[in-house]
Parts: sequence; structure tokens; C-alpha cells
Amino acid sequence: MSPTNAAAPRTINALAAFEQSGEVKPWQYQSRPLGAEDVEIQISHCGICGSDIHTLDCGWGPTAFPCVVGHEIVGVVTAAGPDVKDLAVGDRVGVGAQAWACLNKDKERPCAECASSAESYCSRGVWTYNAKYEDGASTYGGYADYIRVLADCAFKIPDNIPSDAAAPLLCAGATVFSPLKKHNVKPGDRVGVIGIGGLGHIAIQFIRALGATPIAFSRSASKEQEIRGLGAEEFYNLSDPEHAQKAVGSVNVLLITADATNMPYNTYLTLLRTGGTVVMLGVPNDNVTFSPFSLLAKGINFTGSVIGSIQDIKDMLKVASEKNVRPIIQKVPMAKANEGIQMVRKGSVRYRVFIRALGATPIAFSRSASKEQEIRGLGAEEFYNLSDPEHAQKAVGSVNVLLITADATNMPYNTYLTLLRTGGTVVMLGVPNDNVTFSPFSLLAKGINFTGSVIGSIQDIKDMLKVASEKNVRPIIQKVPMAKANEGIQMVRKGSVRYRVVLEN
Repeated sequence: MSPTNAAAPRTINALAAFEQSGEVKPWQYQSRPLGAEDVEIQISHCGICGSDIHTLDCGWGPTAFPCVVGHEIVGVVTAAGPDVKDLAVGDRVGVGAQAWACLNKDKERPCAECASSAESYCSRGVWTYNAKYEDGASTYGGYADYIRVLADCAFKIPDNIPSDAAAPLLCAGATVFSPLKKHNVKPGDRVGVIGIGGLGHIAIQFIRALGATPIAFSRSASKEQEIRGLGAEEFYNLSDPEHAQKAVGSVNVLLITADATNMPYNTYLTLLRTGGTVVMLGVPNDNVTFSPFSLLAKGINFTGSVIGSIQDIKDMLKVASEKNVRPIIQKVPMAKANEGIQMVRKGSVRYRVFIRALGATPIAFSRSASKEQEIRGLGAEEFYNLSDPEHAQKAVGSVNVLLITADATNMPYNTYLTLLRTGGTVVMLGVPNDNVTFSPFSLLAKGINFTGSVIGSIQDIKDMLKVASEKNVRPIIQKVPMAKANEGIQMVRKGSVRYRVVLEN
């Protein structure tokens, strides 16, 4: 394609799947015209990511077929739009899971995520494959000879990183590095990794590169020697009761990179120190389920992370270059992509183929409209009845912090998580008798933190009483004589009290 018509659509040769779990087959499609801020890349390498398999198998929901997967892409820029400033024809670049973000350039449609350098959470963002641009054009990934993306989503590859090794870094590397950066992992920290596979083996290397201590957890003793060879200082086989006991409270941060179903989350939460953080990176096809006590008992944060921001990826590549972080790969010719897909699907590959007293605004959520007047009288500025579909829709993304004070069973946690803004925090205070269950996507999609809290420190209680005194914070109570304590207990048990019962001698 000559420079004079480089902006025109191009016929792209690709390998596409046409049905669920089907093989990929040769297919051609017409690309979008090259935008003023886009680059065209001739692809030399593309990693096979677990996300590719989930998409091909419709494990995360319906896939739009024909589908061309692949978002660990490396190649050379062959054309650049007139407004591209930092890339030029001939540059060796990589593309990850995101092909476009608004970058907060439209004054009529401001984007808080892009404005805060959280482009991977852009509400208008476009994934590299199985997605659509705002003009309706579909996106197709890296199992192809060319791809066109926003130039900001293409990254120069450091000279000392070979193209084949660079490919997995664009997704797997960014996915594990971003939360390490966000949670300020530093020398002296102990960081655990669950799932020593395509993500986990890279995570161990980045943890060590940042000066922290990598701790590996597995359910198989067979991987110990290999994992220690990657840099893990400690290894615990959680299937061994003695190992599992020694591992309790051993890490500050825990990365769950596995995507297996029926994972023992309650066991994983025991591995954290008080105030520790669990970051969900792998996306299994089932729900996350754990006892609320697993969070509350030690004030643990449960959060998710999806790929990384533009700056995260640049920083990741810099660290990988300087600290020699390299994925272990197996190369497969593009023509044998189906063999590579089966290797990843079967797990036979090591490791990659290619929250009024404080001045905030209180928002109340209920499943009953009857409480609205009373709740507003207490100072709530907004009230949403989540049983009303219109209210529920308006409530999406309405709060920064959400306190779950209820202790009912079967609470709709996925609905509650929609109420958070990007990077928001859910704090579990009530303790229901059943497990907390939600889809991992509910965390990952907006980088939400799910944490628990129990009572407060000595200083917390002193500060609370000071604020209550100064700001006239008073509970609504019903007094019951101590001799009638059983009556008070029954009132609370039946939920017939508003809002606290106090026994009085």
C-alpha cells in the first residue's frame, strides 16, 4: 500500500473462529480507514492469551463471530495518521488488550477515567477484539497480518527485548505490573502469587524486579523447583496441611492470576496479613465466593485490576528492559495457531504461547420505597430504591465508597458493585450468615476494591466520639429495661426496632 492511499481500508488476512470453541480458519476482512491518530502495524508475533480461549469458548458471555482474537501483538508500523506524533513508520511496537480510548479529548463528553490516566477503564474504550468502535465497526485482533489501532495504544518495544518475548508482556506483563505499581509494592513487601502460569511466572519476576519478596502458592508440589528458579523466595503447597498452616498471614499483597473454577477463596484470604490486599487478575468462568468473615477479621481489601493504563504499560516495558523480565515462551507458526490454542486450553504450555459529618454526600440504597422519607430525614441527600429498575439504573456509578451495613442473606452483590465509580471501594460491615458471591467481572471492569472492617482502633474510637460530639451525631434508640432483655433481643431478631435497642439498668 503506497503512502498516498495508506488511509484507505486494507484487506487483512486473518485467522477467525466462526463458532463457539471452533477452530480458527483463514478469513479476510476490510479494515477501517486509517484515522488521523491511528497507526497500522504489520504483525510479526502474537501471544495466545487465556482471554483468547475464554472468548473463543464464550466463557465470558456471547462472542460476536466471526472473531479474530489475539491481544499480545508485536510488529512494525507501516502507516501513521497525520496527527500521530510519537510513532513513525518503521518503529517496532506492541499492542495489548485495548485498541482505543477517548483520552478525554471530547469537551462535550468528559471522561474522568482518561483524565486521571486510567485509560483502561474508559467508559468508551474499545478492546482489541470482540468489540465495536462508536461508528459500529468491529474490532479484530492479532491473529492476522496487519492491525490498525489508536497510536496511543501502541508502544515502542525496548531494543533489548526480542519481539517474541515482548508479545506476552503487552497483556500478561501489563496485567501483573499495573496492580504492583498501584499498590506501591516496594522493597520489604511480601507479595504472593496464586497460579504460576502465563501471568504468574511473569508476576514473580516483576515482584523481584521491584525489590519485594515473591511468594508462590500452588496446589501441587511438582512446580516448586521451577518456580524457585523464576525467583520465588518461598513456595507453599496449599494441598499440604503443614504448608497451608505456615502460609497463613504470610503476605501483604496477593495476586490471584489463576482462572480455574471452584477456587478456595477462603483459604486464599487466610494468606494475607492484617490490612492486606487481594488483587483478582485471572477471570474464571464462575463466581467469586467467600465468607464475609474472611475479609472482616483482618480488614482485607479484595480488588480487581484489568490490564493497565498507557503509562503503566510504558513503565512496565521500562522495568522489563532494565531488570531483564522475560516470559518463558513456546513459539508456534501462525499457520499452526489451532495447535497453540489447544496447548493453552489444555494447560500443557509453559508459560505463554504466544463513602455528613465528614462533609461527604450520603447516598442511601434500599430495596423498599417505604423508607425514603425517614432516611432523607436522617440526612441522606439521595435515595435509590434498588427494586425499581429506573432507580437502579440511575444509581449505577453514583458513589465512591459503599458501606454494606446489612446482614441479610442472598444479597445482590453484583448489583451493589454496579453502584461504584471506577476505583471505588465497597466496605463490608454487616456479617450475613451466607457467603459473599459475585462475578469477578464486577471488580475487574472498574478496578473496584472490596474490603471489610471490624469495630475500630483505640484512636478510631476516640476520633469517632469527638466527631459525634462536635457534629451532633446521635443514634435513634429504643430503651428496654435490663430485666426485659429477652424482649429487646426478640425485637432485634425480628427486625421490629428502629434502629438500636439499648438495655437500661
